[in-house]
Amino acid sequence: MSYVKSIMPDTALDLVEYFDSTYVNGTFKRINCATNKIKFKKVQPIFPPSVWNVHDATLNDEHRTNNTTEGWNHRFSNLVGHNHPSIWTLIKKIRLEVAL
Repeated sequence: MSYVKSIMPDTALDLVEYFDSTYVNGTFKRINCATNKIKFKKVQPIFPPSVWNVHDATLNDEHRTNNTTEGWNHRFSNLVGHNHPSIWTLIKKIRLEVAL
């Protein structure tokens, strides 16, 4: 990330910091101690590279997409029939899906 930060224009640094903290290195959380010392705890990224990086999958000739998941989402969306169903409609449609 240091290389990316070095070549990005200053106007994009906030975006790079967001990407770094959310997807790559995480952040640090400040912890106040009883001894009046300030400590920092490493907080893992919300979506670490192991979740989204496809380098190993590419080398191992594995699937690099989530097409099966996307297919299920599309089919379930068609089954439900609208974007914001009530909880009862959603439960009914999930039961239909499980019964298939």
